Amino acid sequence: MPKEDFLTKHIEKFGQVIAALFRLRKKGQNTEIVTIGKQTIGQLLENPYPSTIELEYVAQIYNILGDSYTELLQNEEAQNSYKKSLVYYQKLSQKDKTFSFERENIIFDLKNKIKK
Repeated sequence: MPKEDFLTKHIEKFGQVIAALFRLRKKGQNTEIVTIGKQTIGQLLENPYPSTIELEYVAQIYNILGDSYTELLQNEEAQNSYKKSLVYYQKLSQKDKTFSFERENIIFDLKNKIKK
């Protein structure tokens, strides 16, 4: 049970970080998003065997970072973030046994952002 409690708390923590990033995005605080997003990705990828949920968080954060870099007119960083997000979403799509329309729409949107 302690292992499950740790995992639950871990997932809740990063879920709260994602929510905080969305709140910061609404306020236009892109520099803070970049700082928190990069730090969070580093923490999530410390685990050599991240869970599917952790990989989903990494993909979401890279997408949010891409939007923030775009707002900051850092187009090269934005493109790199979108590409990384796309890779993670595509891996998740291949790994997941159930089809997700939401994920496929995100993949479609990311491909369009990368083409720009």
